[in-house]
Amino acid sequence: MCDDWYANMDKGELNGVVFLEICKAFDSINHKILLNELETQFVISNKELNWFKSYLTNREQVCTINGHTSSAKKIICEEKVKAWSQEVDVLLAEADQCTRLITNVLKDIEAAAQESVILKEQQQKLQFEKELTEQRLRQEQESEEAKRKL
Repeated sequence: MCDDWYANMDKGELNGVVFLEICKAFDSINHKILLNELETQFVISNKELNWFKSYLTNREQVCTINGHTSSAKKIICEEKVKAWSQEVDVLLAEADQCTRLITNVLKDIEAAAQESVILKEQQQKLQFEKELTEQRLRQEQESEEAKRKL
């Protein structure tokens, strides 16, 4: 991923990046469902999907209390959601809200990136026109000097 960013920067292009804090957010969610949602709802590339897969597999945690640390235990996600219908409904509504929010943020980022590209293209065009004008002025000055010498 970083190689792509560096390549874009070398070409003078912009990188749009969204950083997510997901340290504990997905420990109680079925990872298969989560990965499927990421793939279908957000249409992320295989590279990003594989990154999420690697993040969510073979995770361990430890607990430290009063300076005593437990041994590492593998985090196992429950495959079935308990039948707490009201809580599940709230969670699903919040997940849907988050999906809409992230989608809107991504649209805003894309729009801002497109505006930046347009501004950069305009800046490059103005720079080119400035250089042409300066070149014409130099040529006119040289032509005037040559006429004076004759």
